[in-house]
Amino acid sequence: MPMTRIILAVLVLSVLWGPSALAANRPNAKKDAVDLVHKALTHIETVGLKQALADFKNSDNPFHGGALYLFVYDFDGNNLANSVPLNLPGVNLKDLRSPDGKLVIQQMIEMSKTGGGGAFEYDWINPQSGQVESKISYFKKIPNFNGFLGAGFYQAKQTAAKKEAIALVNKALAHIETSGLEQSLEDFKKPDNPFQDGELYVFVYDFGGENLANSVKLDTPSTNMADYRSPDGKLVIQQMIEMTKAHGGGAFEYQMLNPTTHQFQPKISYFKKIPGFDGFIGSGYYIPQTTRQ
Repeated sequence: MPMTRIILAVLVLSVLWGPSALAANRPNAKKDAVDLVHKALTHIETVGLKQALADFKNSDNPFHGGALYLFVYDFDGNNLANSVPLNLPGVNLKDLRSPDGKLVIQQMIEMSKTGGGGAFEYDWINPQSGQVESKISYFKKIPNFNGFLGAGFYQAKQTAAKKEAIALVNKALAHIETSGLEQSLEDFKKPDNPFQDGELYVFVYDFGGENLANSVKLDTPSTNMADYRSPDGKLVIQQMIEMTKAHGGGAFEYQMLNPTTHQFQPKISYFKKIPGFDGFIGSGYYIPQTTRQ
């Protein structure tokens, strides 16, 4: 993509999500975002989509609070409404990329089509700080309509953990390139392997959902996890497979058992396709319940 287009994309998107869910450093940010999405869906069910879209755009609408607000898109990537006055409804953002290269709206469209919604992590400009920061948006398909609505928040405090997870994935991919996949899978399974660090570890799956290796010992319910649902109801491996096939990897938020605390905690995983192989490798970090944003 030409540099001028990338700059334009960042500028447009910083306006689009300008006052967007900036609940970054306060408790219950995720709950507030999820509650706002459910509140908006209930309103659509009560008054109908056409009236609800008009209501979301009213200046005194009750669908924003502080830094939190709604965004609505159809499956063609058209921005239909925001619950703060951004003056952008109708702008098509399907092909715009986030600063970390992700086709954000395309990915939300795909996840809404296949899973009815989800949570998606990407880098975005935080207009309050003026910095590119990690953001998580929660979104759901609108019943009986080819579109979705969502809300999100920034996770400035998780930037270091994100970098460590991505660095571990890249380190493991470099090892695969050097030693070959077969040897690397064996190396990942060794108890003294260098592909783990505290709660961080590497996992490897093929596109059939088969767990080929983990760099820590995990008590998984099966070697094939294609149909496994996390405690929050997400088909985790299926979603990662689809995202990897479509975009070569991505980031995904879900609940998972933390092998260190032995508790289910929210986790954000980053994953990439393994070159020359129908599968992916990933790593992620857990969000402590006591400090969860």
